[in-house]
Amino acid sequence: MPSPAHPVRTSHRHGAGVVELALILPLLLVAMLCLVQLGAFLGQRQRVVQATYEAARYAAAGDSRPTQVQVQAYAHQVLEGLGVRAEGMTVSLSHTTDAGDPIVTVGLNVPVRLLAGALTLPALQHQQQFSLVEREDRS
Repeated sequence: MPSPAHPVRTSHRHGAGVVELALILPLLLVAMLCLVQLGAFLGQRQRVVQATYEAARYAAAGDSRPTQVQVQAYAHQVLEGLGVRAEGMTVSLSHTTDAGDPIVTVGLNVPVRLLAGALTLPALQHQQQFSLVEREDRS
């Protein structure tokens, strides 16, 4: 006779572990995929921030005042160099003054790409803007 401390295992519990695993495993895989996508999204966002800063530096410190087309081409080149597909990217460029200092502002909008670039969400954009003081001794 079995003791109360060691009950006899009943036959209806034999496959319970497999069933529990089959129910939980898809949820765990989806959670892991979401974490990987979040990391990819944040990495892409950081690369867009870097490209925006580089484009603002180009616009502020170049030998001559670049046009919006030139800044867009430079931002495209920087994004591609950082591994971000630049299709659908838009660039804004403005020149203002603040307390007598010439200010250049560059903004980038880049569509969000998920699933290793296979899924593009044009309604969701990485938006970044930088303002820098322009170099005054341009030719």
